[in-house]
Formats: sequence, C-alpha cells, structure tokens
Amino acid sequence: MLPEKLRCKEFWSAIRDGNVGILESMCRGLVLPTFTDDDSKDHLLCNAMAKSTSVEVLKFFVANGVDPSAMPEDDASPLSEAIRFGRVDYLDFLLASGADPNADQMNQRLAIGAVSDDFEPTLQIEILRRLIAHGADLNFIFSLYDNMEKGFTVLDAATEEGVADFLKQHGAKTAKELRAIESGDIEPIKFVNGLSISDEVVQHMESKFGPVERKSFTDLLNAANGISVHVILAKSENGVHTLFTTGLSDHRMLLPKGALGSGYSEIYMQVPGSWKLLGKEGKYRWPIQLLSDLASMPLEQKVNFQIPITVISNGEPPEPLHPSVPFTAVTLMGEEGLKSSNGRVINLFCVLPVYQAEAELARHSIPDFLKMLDRCDVGRVLNPKRSNCL
Repeated sequence: MLPEKLRCKEFWSAIRDGNVGILESMCRGLVLPTFTDDDSKDHLLCNAMAKSTSVEVLKFFVANGVDPSAMPEDDASPLSEAIRFGRVDYLDFLLASGADPNADQMNQRLAIGAVSDDFEPTLQIEILRRLIAHGADLNFIFSLYDNMEKGFTVLDAATEEGVADFLKQHGAKTAKELRAIESGDIEPIKFVNGLSISDEVVQHMESKFGPVERKSFTDLLNAANGISVHVILAKSENGVHTLFTTGLSDHRMLLPKGALGSGYSEIYMQVPGSWKLLGKEGKYRWPIQLLSDLASMPLEQKVNFQIPITVISNGEPPEPLHPSVPFTAVTLMGEEGLKSSNGRVINLFCVLPVYQAEAELARHSIPDFLKMLDRCDVGRVLNPKRSNCL
C-alpha cells in the first residue's frame, strides 16, 4: 500500500503532469510499493498509465522499487494496460524492463488486446511486432467464456487481413489448425530456429550491410499487404544507408513463360550516409515510400520483377519520382538472392532511379544500358544530382 504521505492529490497530480522532480521530492527516502492496495490488485504503473503519464515517470517508479513484472490478482497487468491504451512507448519500456508477454496469458490476453478493432492495422502490427520480438506465444489458445472447446487464437481474433497475414508470417495458426496438427492430420510449417521468411530476409541483409534498425516503416495504405521497409543506417556520413523490404516474398509473382526468376522477390535501395533518412522532410523520406509503393505493385497491379533488369516508369506520361529529383523511372537490378529454410529462392533487386531516356535504353538493350552505367560511373547508390547519361 502507498505510504501515508503519498496518499494525496499532489502525488497523483505530479504523475498526471509527468513531473518527476516533484515525485523525487515526495518519495525521497521511500521504497515505493508495486501495488497501491492491500489486495495486490492496483498496480502503481497501471494507475500511472491511466493518467497518461510520461515514460519518465514509469522509469522513476521502477528505479525506486516498483516491479513491472508483478502480476495483479485477477486484474490488468502493466503490459495489458499499455496495450489497451495503444501506447507503444509504454510497451517498449515494460518489455525492456523484463515484463513477460507470456505471463498469465489466459487472463491478460495481450495478443488479443493487440488486434483490437479500436486500433489502426499499422498500430496492431507494431504492437504485435514488439510482443513477438520478446517471445510472445502466438499460438496460445484462449477460452471463450471458459469453454475451451470453442477456444481461439490471436489469428482467429484478427479481423484485418493485413494483420492476419503478418501473424501468419510469424507462424501464427488458428485453433482449428493447431488441433489438426496435434491430431496428426496435417504437418506443421517448420521454421529454422523459429524464424519466418521475413526474419530470414532481415538476417541476410544484416549479413551483407550491417545491423537493422529496430523500427521499420509500414505505410498505412500498404499495411494490408504486409509490406514493411527496414533501414540499415550508415556508420558515418561517408557511408551508405540501405533500405529494404520484407513481406513481398510471402507471395509468388506470376511470371511470363520463359521469364527468369523464382517469382519470390524483395527489393532494396541505397542512399548516401549524409541523407537525412529518418528526418521529417519529404525530400529525404521519399525513397521509403518508393520502396513501399514498388513492393505493393506485384500484389495490387500484377506487375512482375524479372531477372536481370526490370524497368518501371512513374506514370504515363512519366513524372519525377519526387519533386526534388529529376528521375522519372526506376530499374530493378537483379542480384544473387537467398534460399530460405523452406527451400524458397528469393530474388533480390537493387532499385536504381534513372532518367526516362536511360529507362528506354534498358528496355531496348540491357547490355548497352549496363555499358552506359559503367561509362558514366553510375553506381548502385542514389546520386540525386547526377546528369543524364544520354
């Protein structure tokens, strides 16, 4: 229970206002209790989150004795409240502090809260992504009104197609599928070391270019496709930022007869290390949107990517990819890909923005196009100020 001196309006006002200074003054010399009542139902972190406090207040409480992993008696845990409020900043802090996403699953139902229809699909995916990264069991079967015969999983509960696809990419199954696997009626899909196809793509890109940033980008319009854009930041301004997609290789493109390629693809693009990639200015963020849009084309417009080079113009008549650059088309340059644990060959394509005349040359003669790039010393890294080679 809270000490007597903290049972006052000033304490709760400081929590609501995120005023750590006042809290430090009031709590000096005290070891804060995890629960504010004798019945171990009201977790102090839950009370704080209900007042929309700052993460700094949560950090202060944990540093001064509050246990983020403690489970209330038949009540909401800090993790479930963070999800209920849709606060990924709370969620990140709690998970980093050791809160277990698998604790008391039947009552806490964290994954079910994550797929609430109150949240946009992008937010649902971001919450799920965090739970998965910390080992959440996506195939836990929840009872329906204490009836396990009508039990369901988070995949059963997901109403958004894009969210359901994301869950499937990470091995989630319906309760019916799990029962069939248990009975031996069907074989489970096997992931090597528990990795999905997208996980393997991320590992492959890390092995080529370096550590992937934890945050990924999922465009609201393309969320239903399950497409995400990931970032590998340059180590210096003289280095190179690498952007790449996952989710595209979950679907096989229908290739024309005789075309080269497996039909499973991911794309990437490189920009200079001086590029303010994570800033808010559109002139720097457009490559992220470009990759998202390109990766959605095979799913929405039946476009296909073929080895060795695929050329795509930006509209008809072609328009600049962004007002800040002169390029009106892209060439997707096929490279050596990877073979996933389930035997799927995934082709990698490097996206290179080009002028329209250059794009037409690539359509007419790939050897001449490649010679042109060599003659003009055009590499795979975007140079927004380069001149037309023709």
